[in-house]
Amino acid sequence: MTIHESPSKIATTPLHPVLNPIRQTMLIAITLIIPISIAVGLGECLLASAITLRRGHQVPIDWILASCGRAAVTHLLLWCPLFTLIIAPPVAITRRNQTSSPEPILSALAVLIIAAIAVPADLALAGFESTRYIVAGLAVAVFAAATTYIIIRRWQRHISPHRFHRMRNLTLLASLLAAAIPILYFIDSPLYDPATYRLSHPANESSPGIATAHDTTRSRFKLASASAATSKPNLLWIVLDTVRPDHMSCFGYDRETTPFLNEWSKGVTRFSRTFSNGMWTVPGHAAMFTGKSTREHGMDEGHYHLSDDHATVADILSAHGYNTASFSNNPWISRESNLAKGFQDATVVYNLRHPSRFSLEYLHEKWGQTPIVPWLDPDFGAALANHLAATWLDEQASSPAPFFMFVNYMEGHRPYWIPKAYRDQYMTPDQVRKSYAFKQLTFGDKVVHNGTRSASLHEGAVDTGNRVFLRAQYDATIRYLDDRIADLMEHMQRRGMLDNTLIIIASDHGEYLGAHDMWSHRFLTYNDLAHVALMIKTPHQSEGTTIDTPVQLSDLHTTILNFCIGATENTAGKDAIDLLDLAQNPLPDRFAITEFMGPNTRTRKIINREHNPEIEHRAQPQTAIQNSRYKYMISADGTRELYDLESDPGEFRNLIDTHPELAAPLVAHLKQWYDAMPTYTRSDTASEQMTEDTLKSLRSLGYLGGDGHEDN
Repeated sequence: MTIHESPSKIATTPLHPVLNPIRQTMLIAITLIIPISIAVGLGECLLASAITLRRGHQVPIDWILASCGRAAVTHLLLWCPLFTLIIAPPVAITRRNQTSSPEPILSALAVLIIAAIAVPADLALAGFESTRYIVAGLAVAVFAAATTYIIIRRWQRHISPHRFHRMRNLTLLASLLAAAIPILYFIDSPLYDPATYRLSHPANESSPGIATAHDTTRSRFKLASASAATSKPNLLWIVLDTVRPDHMSCFGYDRETTPFLNEWSKGVTRFSRTFSNGMWTVPGHAAMFTGKSTREHGMDEGHYHLSDDHATVADILSAHGYNTASFSNNPWISRESNLAKGFQDATVVYNLRHPSRFSLEYLHEKWGQTPIVPWLDPDFGAALANHLAATWLDEQASSPAPFFMFVNYMEGHRPYWIPKAYRDQYMTPDQVRKSYAFKQLTFGDKVVHNGTRSASLHEGAVDTGNRVFLRAQYDATIRYLDDRIADLMEHMQRRGMLDNTLIIIASDHGEYLGAHDMWSHRFLTYNDLAHVALMIKTPHQSEGTTIDTPVQLSDLHTTILNFCIGATENTAGKDAIDLLDLAQNPLPDRFAITEFMGPNTRTRKIINREHNPEIEHRAQPQTAIQNSRYKYMISADGTRELYDLESDPGEFRNLIDTHPELAAPLVAHLKQWYDAMPTYTRSDTASEQMTEDTLKSLRSLGYLGGDGHEDN
């Protein structure tokens, strides 16, 4: 036999009539499918990373590598066994009949099938779901398959069989080497298994599981030592986006959802009646950061950019020598909205999801499958936020300057993304299975159309049966966040940072969860939304106390600045107070005011098409004022409501017609507040426009009145 003979003419001595075809099939599958699978996985994430970088988002190199590793591993685990089964018949036929080698056609077939599945999914992830893009993508898949066939066929015809097989093996080796480093990064990253990912552990201890994480953490807290490295206190500020305090066991919820915070809160100042100034992320965070009411800072529906006229906590602390950083899973806390102004480092963790997403993950989620591997069972970004925050904290360890670190966790926000291990603690197996299918096939659409009749306003948006397991899933998200907070604090304690750190844990607004026939948030000012969590721990504080006086999120601005730098200039709103001073000198009562400015133009158009007076009322601008006993609400359509919060905490019995005299003190104070509180008039020229990439991210979370489909 000459070296130019066809490889199919090479005589082989079968080891066994059955085992030899199996061996040949496995060999061809390994040498063909592994390189193709790795190339597709790496290519998807590298392209997504390039697009993300081009859009101006910072992406850490280790995150790009970990994302590539996850995609490569997933493609390998799917396509290798699948194609082994697919190619077994043609391999057996060609070997039996001594026909031409099957490598060219099988390689082309593999490229065609993988590309035909991956390309439309990748286009959907990129937001290009129109028919013309899909057709163009499939045409590229066909071209790639044809090119693969031609190249391999020509190789076989012009080189010796020995050299061909050597090149094939070298290709396999090169692909494995290319994937090795990304896979190692992946295994060591939060992407591998968010449920069990922890920041650090002693060398002699195994990674704690979720069932024992809190007990382990508490013991480590007792053993750890810390020292005050700076004269000014550090500040750790955590916001639990969309978390209701009445679903936190540390605030008295009868279901155990916060075992770590239960213990931690024994030595903190807890404010049992804290109210948000606004009903969703933007006005709530603006109030916290500036110390001003929605009327004063001007950020709400239709006004998504914080004016430079308003000094934020980060602005002022930066000017006083603090190193400042924000790690937000909510894309609103960004440079574009200007809510991140003052932070020297402002990472939108949500944007890092883009380079980590790939076709098989997208299809797995779209088809509502219960995950069988941990890396297809993501959280909303809390594990990654902790990873990034810990990296930043490690950099601060050698700095003499104090630091201010802000973290926003989004797991409590729809669609309640948390790993299965946490769902299992609160839900039946059938509910867990249904929660994955419901997320995309049913509730996923509701998320996109939040702010419309389907998510917040329509009583049938989430039916009674589904509400039961969604509430349980909501509780599971809080349990997961409890572990994430414990993990972050443990890392800080190991770094010796906690003893000189002011710690604030708050939520920005609540969630209706079916109350008042609404599910999500933003509309009206009932306490299901307005009532938020707030706990403050000063350095070395060991005794806990609970303050029942009504307070507001806008009070945090003054509180922080007074404690951290003894601020003499007060840029907060006129009614802001120092909460730590309140804890020392309690007030018998106080008024808290909450505002809802009405929906944006897009949502207003959708609501008007309903022709439903009840839904139209729910979208009316509304202001609420309350003290320790009564709450008064006035809507733009003239509707007035009065509730006795002591006997009717759910706000179901409107007393305005039967006991209007009880509203008189509230109405009088609200009038004085309106007269004294100026409505902000923008004096800068900052653009209200956001990039299309940011708009897509916000719409994917249900903001801005949907994705545009409902306008058709």
